[in-house]
Amino acid sequence: MLAQWAALEARALFVGNGFVGRDVYSAADSANILYLQGGMGLVASVAAGWCVASGRSGAALEGDGSFVMGLAVLPLLNSLGCDLVHVVFWNGVMDSTGGQPLTGVSAATACAAVRGLGMKGEIVRTGDELRSVLTRHETGPITVFAVGPPNPNAPGRVPHGTSHLAERFNQFWRQDSTEATRSEPPRTPTSTA
Repeated sequence: MLAQWAALEARALFVGNGFVGRDVYSAADSANILYLQGGMGLVASVAAGWCVASGRSGAALEGDGSFVMGLAVLPLLNSLGCDLVHVVFWNGVMDSTGGQPLTGVSAATACAAVRGLGMKGEIVRTGDELRSVLTRHETGPITVFAVGPPNPNAPGRVPHGTSHLAERFNQFWRQDSTEATRSEPPRTPTSTA
């Protein structure tokens, strides 16, 4: 659903590796999607950098294991103020590496960390709830924790190499579309750190 929304909104979608990327590829692959193969923990950082560099809105999707590995990006997202919808699929396990449980962190504690940094954070449990958040979202960074069960079926791998995916995404990035361009430039970072 996030992939379809991003395409309709002319947003770039950056997708993490593992089952999340495989699911998106098998359900809704398109040119506006860049799969970060081998980029565990980096999805939100890359998406935010792209938003700032391009002046366009973006979206990021990753699993909970990837999110936990990339927690250091949260203050950056807040300081950049870019229009990034960051969705974390939270099932409590790392599906693609054998289903090891995440311990010591939950969607609730992760969302509290996001909010503690002054950012928008939401927890959703259904597709309708996610749709509602996406519909009401206006601008700025938001992290949405989509809580669901582990995936019992391994989807097929993304069959294309990174060079093909990067070339395809660059064509999307360079398209001359007023619908895909933000009406205002990204906010200048407020932090000097």
